[in-house]
Amino acid sequence: MVNIIKLNFIVFGIIGLIHLIRLVTQFDAVIGGYSVPLLLNLLFFVLAGWLAFENYKIYNGRKK
Repeated sequence: MVNIIKLNFIVFGIIGLIHLIRLVTQFDAVIGGYSVPLLLNLLFFVLAGWLAFENYKIYNGRKK
């Protein structure tokens, strides 16, 4: 169980970093002809960061 939680916070952290990189570089993302707005990346960056942080707290509490 601890390994799954550790994997969760690592994956969500990487996803959050990818969204942050897109925000900083202002890279244009086009999916199916639709240009994805940067505000959507900000929302997903906050969400992924929050999920990574919560999983990290659970991981630290269980490994002791």
